[in-house]
Amino acid sequence: MSEEQKLALDLLTAVDAETNDPAEATGRQDKSSRDTLRVTGNGSSRKIDLEARNEDETNPYIGLALQGMLEVNRKDATIEFGGEAGVALITLPANSVVLGVRLNIDALVVATTAVKVGVGIATDEDKYGLTADLAKNTKITTMPDWAVVSSAEAVSVFACDTGGDDAGTLDSGTVTAQIEYVTLPAMADAD
Repeated sequence: MSEEQKLALDLLTAVDAETNDPAEATGRQDKSSRDTLRVTGNGSSRKIDLEARNEDETNPYIGLALQGMLEVNRKDATIEFGGEAGVALITLPANSVVLGVRLNIDALVVATTAVKVGVGIATDEDKYGLTADLAKNTKITTMPDWAVVSSAEAVSVFACDTGGDDAGTLDSGTVTAQIEYVTLPAMADAD
């Protein structure tokens, strides 16, 4: 998290020192730029640059996340294959929305029957992406069609054929995978 994003969180969670009441604070996406969030709190206003410093990507959901409306989550994993048809990546919670999936083949994948690597679920092995082949530095970079995950969903990295269906095993090689998703947390209990 950048220093600017930390400042925005501080403003949004500030407490009035004299009354110990939460300070008035709001956050909204600046209309002139999707990369800017205007945070107002404790009598001051500041534009916050939302560019993710380490990813060179802009996250348009950070404004809602800073307001407590959405939780933006990311799972990172390095997977070393050893003869599996599929390796678990994450179980997505019910009522989440997948924003993006990235995968890089870090070391040549050697497979039996399979010719591609897919990221998906047991009934749709390439639901979130499919590599072009098994060569080093082959990638998946997808923003899948947005749909709410209605019930918990186990996402794995699979051995796939050319059409994206399960095929054989991933015998050796390494991949790095990331999946970013949002959830809507429940409201707090009443006092």
